[in-house]
Amino acid sequence: MTHADRLAAFVALGQRLTDLTTPSHADELANLAARARNQNNWFDLPNVTSAIRGIAHLLDEEPLRQWSGRYRPEPTTPAKLG
Repeated sequence: MTHADRLAAFVALGQRLTDLTTPSHADELANLAARARNQNNWFDLPNVTSAIRGIAHLLDEEPLRQWSGRYRPEPTTPAKLG
């Protein structure tokens, strides 16, 4: 998996999380929040929604590109070991 593939996967995840917080997905979000609340009472619908929005914000494409641009790309040729 290349750097671009990983970036695209994280951006797609961010978009899916953003979509989850829209009114058209309210039932799915409420179901997830109810399942989370079964494990921990702090995870009510407002807290789960806030957490999902926060994570989705971190997975916006442009900030991810800026952050990942600080690191060297992976080598194009495999390294010889041993």
